[in-house]
Amino acid sequence: MAKDRSEYPLRLDVSQSELSSIEQLRLNLGAVSHKLGALHSADNPHPYSDFAADHRRSKAYPTHLTVMHQLIAAGENLQSLGDMLRADKEADGGLRIGGRVAGPYACVRAAIECAANAYWLAAPKSSDERLTRSFVWQRADTHLRWKAINELRKLFPEDQGADFRDSHRSLLDDNRHLDEFAESAGLDIKATQRRVSMTDILEWIKENNEHLSASKALWMLTSGQAHGRLWSHLHIAQMTEVSRDEVNESSHFVHALNYTTLNDMVTGTLLLFNEANAMSWKRWRAPGAGASFFPRPGS
Repeated sequence: MAKDRSEYPLRLDVSQSELSSIEQLRLNLGAVSHKLGALHSADNPHPYSDFAADHRRSKAYPTHLTVMHQLIAAGENLQSLGDMLRADKEADGGLRIGGRVAGPYACVRAAIECAANAYWLAAPKSSDERLTRSFVWQRADTHLRWKAINELRKLFPEDQGADFRDSHRSLLDDNRHLDEFAESAGLDIKATQRRVSMTDILEWIKENNEHLSASKALWMLTSGQAHGRLWSHLHIAQMTEVSRDEVNESSHFVHALNYTTLNDMVTGTLLLFNEANAMSWKRWRAPGAGASFFPRPGS
C-alpha cells in the first residue's frame, strides 16, 4: 500500500528534469571534498610567497590563516548542502528528496559570504592593500567578539568560562593593539579603521571580476530567504497545488525546493568558491608556481 503522503507535506514527487538537476548538484558539490582536504592539510605559505611577505610585516595577524578559515567554512557549508540532498525510495516506489526550502539556501548564503571574504582579502596585488583589508577584517571580528562577550557576561556574571583569558582586557585594548601592529607594518591606521560590509565586499567583487558579477545578486536572494523575506521565498521556491476547495474557491499550495533554481545558484556559488580558492593559492605559492591548488606539507 502506498504511504500516506499527507504525512510528508514537504516531500513531493520529483520530476525527471529535477532529478537531472539534483544529479548535477551532487556532481558539482562532490568536487568540494577534494579541495577541503587540501585546505585542511596545507602547509605554511612558501617563504617567497605574497602571504609570507605579508606575514613578516603584520606579525600577529597572518592574512593567510583568515583566508584559509573562510575557505574551509565556505567548503563545509557546501558539503552540508550536499548532505541535505539525499534521495529516498518510498514504499510505493516513488523517489523523494527530504529537503526543506530554508536549509539549503542558508548553506548557500554562508558559502557565498565566506568565499567572498576570502577573495576580497587575497585579491589585491598590493601588499599594503591586502594587509589593510586584513586589519579591517580583524577589527570587525574583534568588535563582534567583544559584543558577544559583553552580552554573555550580563547573562552569566559569575561564570568566567571561556572568556576568562579576556578578563583583564577590553575592546579598547584590542583596538590599540591592532593600531600598533598596523603602524609597525607601515600602514595607514585610518584606512585600517574603516568599516566594510558584506554588501561593500560583494560590490567590489562585482566591479573587479566580471566572472563573479552574479555573486551579489545570489547573496541578496539567499539572505532574503535566511531572514524569512517573502519576496525571496516566492522567487526561489516551487509552489505546488496539493488540494483545491471548489466550494470556497480556494487552493492549498505547498512550497518546496526548486532544484533547477538551486542548481543554478550553487553553480554561481561554486564559481566564487573556486575563484577565491585559486586567488588564495596564487598568494600562497612561490612566484611563478604553476600548480593550481594548495600544497600538501613538504611540497
